[in-house]
Amino acid sequence: MEQGDLTAWVQPRLVLVLEGVLADVTETTTGRFRKVRTRSFNWLPTPIKRVAYLKHRWPNTVIEVVTFLDQQAADEAADFFDTANIPISQVSYHPLDRWVREILWQSDLQTIYDSDIDRIMRYGQRGFVVQKGKDFS
Repeated sequence: MEQGDLTAWVQPRLVLVLEGVLADVTETTTGRFRKVRTRSFNWLPTPIKRVAYLKHRWPNTVIEVVTFLDQQAADEAADFFDTANIPISQVSYHPLDRWVREILWQSDLQTIYDSDIDRIMRYGQRGFVVQKGKDFS
């Protein structure tokens, strides 16, 4: 409620998919007998700068980052955003199938930015295609 208005305000919520929009994620496997998997993030500066601009310009907008890799990737991304002082509301991991079912009932969800065409087709009207490393709005 603002300035005597009795209606409830819903904050618009934007969701950015980590892999493809904000970072290129590469996984490498080394070792012949003992396989060791390592993951590296190549953070893309243009979309990250856009996130900082959007939060500065419209501070009431909720910006979330979702990943479909695993919880460790979400934790690494959250650490990066905290260290770089980038205002992300939430970083989370979700299995893709379950998350697509859950977004059907989320009325505050405005747009989902993703670079994978196959996933975009599952988001319905809320999905928005972004080229890797390019500006998303």
